[in-house]
Amino acid sequence: MAGIYIHIPFCKSKCIYCDFYSSTDFEKKNELINAICLEIKNSKDIFPYQIETIYIGGGTPSVLNSNDLEKIINALFNTFSLSTLKEFTIEVNPDDITEEFVRIVKNFKINRVSIGVQSFDDDILKFLSRRHNSKQAINAVELFYKAGFNNISIDLIYGINGLTEYLWKKTLTKAISLPIKHLSAYHLTIEENTILHKKLLQNLYKEINEENSLKQYEILREILSKNNFEHYEISNFAKNGYQSKHNCSYWQGKPYLGIGPSAHSYFINKRRYNYYSIDMYVENVSNKKQHFVEEHLSNTDKFNEYLITRLRTNKGGSFEELKKIDEAIFYKWYRKLNLNKIYLNINNDNFSLKEEFWFISNSIISKLLI
Repeated sequence: MAGIYIHIPFCKSKCIYCDFYSSTDFEKKNELINAICLEIKNSKDIFPYQIETIYIGGGTPSVLNSNDLEKIINALFNTFSLSTLKEFTIEVNPDDITEEFVRIVKNFKINRVSIGVQSFDDDILKFLSRRHNSKQAINAVELFYKAGFNNISIDLIYGINGLTEYLWKKTLTKAISLPIKHLSAYHLTIEENTILHKKLLQNLYKEINEENSLKQYEILREILSKNNFEHYEISNFAKNGYQSKHNCSYWQGKPYLGIGPSAHSYFINKRRYNYYSIDMYVENVSNKKQHFVEEHLSNTDKFNEYLITRLRTNKGGSFEELKKIDEAIFYKWYRKLNLNKIYLNINNDNFSLKEEFWFISNSIISKLLI
C-alpha cells in the first residue's frame, strides 16, 4: 500500500510562523494546475503501487475552485487504480468554508478533512495572522459534520507567548466539544526567514519559556486523554480507529508520491524533492524535463530514517526490522543503545520512546541515531 500527496502552494496571505513553500501570487494558478495534472499522468509507470491514501495539502487547497479540484481529482482517478483507496483528505482554512464548498468536496469522494483552526481565541488568531476568527472555525467544523463528514481533524498551535493556561484549556475544551475525531497540536517553532523570526530579531516577540511550554503540553495530553483521544504520535491524537492513515504511512516507511512544487516522494530506496519554485516546476514538467532532485539512500540513511519515524509513534519499532536493513549496522547500534535504554520501553522485539520524553523527542532521538 502507498500514498499520494498533492501540494497546492497558494495562500491568500502568509501566516507569521509558516515556512512551508507557498505563494500569495495566483497569476500562474492555471498553468500550475495543468502541470500538476501532467505530473500525475507521468507518474503512472514510476509508482506501481496500490494506493491507500491521498492527501491534498498546502498551502491552502481550499482556495481552489471546483474546476481546479475536478481537474486534479480526475487526473488521479484516470491515472491510478484507486480501488484500494481508504482515506482521501483535503486541508482547508475555516474562512474558505461555505455550504457550496462542502458540497463540492463531498461530490469528489473526499472522506476526510483537516481544518487549520490553530486556536479558538481571536487574539491568538490575530497574532498568528490567521484570516479567520473562532466563530468561522466552529462553523467550518459544523458545516462538514452536518454534510455527513464523520472524519474531521483540526490543527491547533500551542507554545505561544501570551497563550495562558486558562486560554489553552479553553481552546482544548472547545475543540473536544466539537464533532471531531482527530486533533494535531504543534508547538510554535520559529523558523528562519519567517515573519515571526524577523519579529524575534527586532525584539517584537519573545519566545515562551520551556517550563510554560512543557505545562501546555501536559495540559494537552491530560485533557485529550480524559476524552478518549489516543496519543498515537508526538503531535497527533485520535479517537479509536481515526488515526491518520496517510501520516501513519510516512511513519511506517510506506512508499509515497509527492506531486506539485516542493512535494517530497519516497520509494524504491530513494527520495525525491520537487523544485521549490512554481516557475521552475511548471516549466520543467511542461517541457518533460527533470523537475526534482533525487537522493539515493544508503543503509545508514535507511536505518536512521527508520528510527526517526518509528520513535515518533506510540507503536515504536522492531529490532528484527532494523536488523534486516543492515545487520552490521544493527549490532554497532545495539551496543550504543545500552547507553540510552533509559529513554525506551523495550518489550521483546519491540522498542518505543517513553511518553515522558516525547516533548523533548528530537534531542533524545538524535542520541539514538547511528
